[in-house]
Amino acid sequence: MTKLAIIEEREEDKYEHVLALRRYLTGREPMHISPADTAAITAAEPRVKALVDGVMRSLSSARQEAVQAWEEELLPCEHTLTLSQLATGHIPSSGACPSAPTTYIY
Repeated sequence: MTKLAIIEEREEDKYEHVLALRRYLTGREPMHISPADTAAITAAEPRVKALVDGVMRSLSSARQEAVQAWEEELLPCEHTLTLSQLATGHIPSSGACPSAPTTYIY
């Protein structure tokens, strides 16, 4: 018997994430804040930390679609709910049909 294992490939295993803030003011060039200063700002400012944590925890749209594809719920239609099964009798443990020929000509 062969089993298929699906292992989630995590971005943390493939990439190194560096967090750096940028401050945008109207009519000016963006102000780049170093990763070290970003860590200090997020530690000192709870509001900024909450925003940064929210962005970092959010799923990308591609990731959301992949999760939704695996979580898709399949519901039976009315045809399968009203299907009546015919009695076939005993099936031998060999899995072969007793009325089928046992020799094949190629």
